[in-house]
Amino acid sequence: MLENQQYSKLTSMLLKRKMMKVIDPKCVDQEPANPLYVYEVIRQAAGNYKLVNIMDPQRTLVPNGGGWVFAIMDDAPGAVICGKADYQHVHGHTSLTGICEHKKGGVIIERERGVYFAGELVFSAGRLTRWTNGSGHFAPSRSLAFSNLLAPVRLTLPIHLFRPEDA
Repeated sequence: MLENQQYSKLTSMLLKRKMMKVIDPKCVDQEPANPLYVYEVIRQAAGNYKLVNIMDPQRTLVPNGGGWVFAIMDDAPGAVICGKADYQHVHGHTSLTGICEHKKGGVIIERERGVYFAGELVFSAGRLTRWTNGSGHFAPSRSLAFSNLLAPVRLTLPIHLFRPEDA
């Protein structure tokens, strides 16, 4: 049984999730990313980051430099998924999101997966130096960085490091 404080936190989180806006891609013209090059962004103690491969959690790396595209999927709103946009293994934001299936009236329907946010990450020796809303396919407005991210994502992507590209 939940205590009052836990219940309040859960209620607040569920209300926030209900108000979040899913952004659909403007187009999907990218090949799906090779999952061996797709990672979840993990913030560790003292502000250090590591990337954990989505297929093999034992495969990790310390990120460095720019060119990391990220997305927060509509079916995984608490995780920041990223890949290095090298145009060989990861082509861009819709390359990360791909296609998802859902049932409607007993029929399986494929659709492009929406996101709550997408942009780019820049690291320096395992430390996040900035993140943006730079995504041509999803084009999230700067305001969504303040309203469309759950608490776990806000811990991973601190707002003071946000540099909007629609300034």
